[in-house]
Amino acid sequence: MASKGSTMENAYYMVPSTDMIYLWNPLISAKYHNAWFYDGSMVLPMLDAARVIRKIIGVDFPAMAEATWAGMFILTVKPQGQEQSQKQSEYTAIAANLVRGGPNVLMEDPEEVSFNSVDFSPKVTEFKDLTDFLIRYCVATLGLPQTMFFDESASNSATMIGKIQLAISTVINPLREQFGRQICDQWYQRWFELLYKDNQEILQKFRIKMVWDDLHIEEWFDKIEAVNELDSRKQLTDDAYGELTGIENYPNKVDQNAETTPGGDNKKIKFGDEKGNSLEIKQKKGDRVK
Repeated sequence: MASKGSTMENAYYMVPSTDMIYLWNPLISAKYHNAWFYDGSMVLPMLDAARVIRKIIGVDFPAMAEATWAGMFILTVKPQGQEQSQKQSEYTAIAANLVRGGPNVLMEDPEEVSFNSVDFSPKVTEFKDLTDFLIRYCVATLGLPQTMFFDESASNSATMIGKIQLAISTVINPLREQFGRQICDQWYQRWFELLYKDNQEILQKFRIKMVWDDLHIEEWFDKIEAVNELDSRKQLTDDAYGELTGIENYPNKVDQNAETTPGGDNKKIKFGDEKGNSLEIKQKKGDRVK
């Protein structure tokens, strides 16, 4: 009875499993061999498409560029030699001395030479469309907005930010949560249970969870406008205002005794740039809370 097995060389160099963190691929990745946790990578579905793209760009496109620029032709020459080896030598010598896209001179009888131009009509447009499709397929396998990584010309600043935010919320954050659970269960939670193994009350009440810092991609003008809208409802402290706007050490950068300018009773001043971005300065409502 034959059996399959595997061997590990230099196994004594391997880190013990208790000191390792094992990460498995997301459940949305390709499955094979009836595997669940150790299935294929998310990159696996795009490998075949990536190989075709690489061949098209590295082989087919250069060949098309050469054929389209210089053209293709067939040169027929009546050989002078009688034996096949002599004829082949003549053909090889003629082909080696031909210059693609340049002048060529043959010391032959014009009656014994014929030239035929051949148009193979390379499918440049079709190959381009195929390449675009394969690139879109590769991007789609990751669940990312295609216009963000494929056709940036179709986006402006506002729509690009929206696409990035969409990718963060639908692709990046779920992956972070999944890997966070794996790291916590295999490392932090395990050490937590060892440290408090004699205190079952704490173990039943608490559990370690990894929390990621949220990713915020937004225009600075939009952020300021949102903070000012929030501040108009109920005045924020300088510390809170600086934290929400992302201005470091904001309380020490403003004169606490200075009047808010510009502004006045029932006045709102807007600043902007040539791109249409605007910043509204809210009216001051008393001294800010220290």
